[in-house]
Amino acid sequence: MEDAMRAILALLIATTANVACAGELEFSYESFQMTQTGAAELVIKFTNRTGAHLDYAVARCALLDADNKAITTMPVIARDMPVGTIAYAKNYGPRDSRVKHVNCRIER
Repeated sequence: MEDAMRAILALLIATTANVACAGELEFSYESFQMTQTGAAELVIKFTNRTGAHLDYAVARCALLDADNKAITTMPVIARDMPVGTIAYAKNYGPRDSRVKHVNCRIER
């Protein structure tokens, strides 16, 4: 069951728009999976192409059920991003078997 869930989640990540932009700050989904304890784990890759040092970058992410209805939201925050760098950030959602998808947007 867990392997099937991971395969479905990997397919969802691969079929969603993989890169999103807000100005020159970009992000992509690196991984989205359920941990052994049942919590949603999301890793995002941020790329700073703004031309300025960023103290932080935030993606606001909705954890969705099978019908794409929001269960909750969570921030994913990368800190200290000099110009032209890549930063990875991770956050965990709740232990909730209803979580099937994720959808994020850049706040900053």
